[in-house]
Order: sequence, then C-alpha cells, then structure tokens
Amino acid sequence: MPKDLSSVKAKVIQLRVKKHLSLREIHQQTGVPKGTLSNWLKPYPLPEEIGEAKQAVADEKLQNYIKTVRKRQRPTESKLYKALGDRKITPHQKSSIAETAA
Repeated sequence: MPKDLSSVKAKVIQLRVKKHLSLREIHQQTGVPKGTLSNWLKPYPLPEEIGEAKQAVADEKLQNYIKTVRKRQRPTESKLYKALGDRKITPHQKSSIAETAA
C-alpha cells in the first residue's frame, strides 16, 4: 500500500475509533468512497448506542422532511371535481373521463 494511502487509512480509522463518525461523515471529510470505507472499517464498527442515537436523529430528520413535503403538496381540487359537488362517480366513469381528457 502506498504511503499516502496508508496515512489516509490511518486517518479514517482514527475518525471512526476516536470520534465515532459514520461512513457518510468520514466520506465528507476525506473524500474516500463509501465502499472503500466500508471495507476498511469492518473491524471498527460504531458502538451500538452511538449507532442507535445516529439512527434516531436520521429518522427524526426524515419524518420532519416528510411533514414539510406533505405541507407543500396540498391537493387542489380540479374543476371537474368541484362541478360534481356531492355526486359520486364510479371508477369506470373516472377512467372514461381521463381517457377523454387525454
């Protein structure tokens, strides 16, 4: 292994062991591909409680993102839907309308 590569690998291992960084965080700091990091760091897994805490934060961020997207995507009623008022139409009628519109 070239000297530069061995020093990069040593830095990667140090970031995992001492700072408990995830693959993504190490990739962002070093630029080493995640696949390479995964191979290098198999013997150095994150401590379970840290991995769980990071996963909980990621899950919370995902839920907040989903809420934000849903707020932005308020469905608007089409003119046809408004014209129907309280009347219900069958799925067959809906498909006929869609085919006609297309």
